Amino acid sequence: MPYNPDSSSTSVVDSLNKAITYLRASAMVSLVAWGLILVSLVILSRHWGAFGRTARAFYIAVAGSMPFLFIRILYAILAAWAYKKGVVTVVPGGGKYGLITGDVGVLVGMRVLMEFLVVSGWVATGFLVGQQGEDMDVKGEGV
Repeated sequence: MPYNPDSSSTSVVDSLNKAITYLRASAMVSLVAWGLILVSLVILSRHWGAFGRTARAFYIAVAGSMPFLFIRILYAILAAWAYKKGVVTVVPGGGKYGLITGDVGVLVGMRVLMEFLVVSGWVATGFLVGQQGEDMDVKGEGV
């Protein structure tokens, strides 16, 4: 089959447009999921007295991570909408929020650091709750 540059560039543009659409859709799904988690936290806060120590610790860990998760999702939204549909470039653009050629400071601050803070908070909570559980077992008060 002979090479036809018009058809291949059209398929590349179509593929890029689909990828940009998927980026935007995934960013919006993440935002909706974040909102549902926030609503769940508000609903669960009404039952604070019924929580045990472990449940309270994990509730605080999830609630404390929500601002960092929002910043991470905001970065995903800004990165997804930074790309223009129908434009083929050698190096994908995206300006300040581009996933490949964006500003490194913005990438580190809004993406990497936020993920690190969320994960380190959850890991610390897991270790603290696990340590408290071991202490309770040693004292004979736990499970």
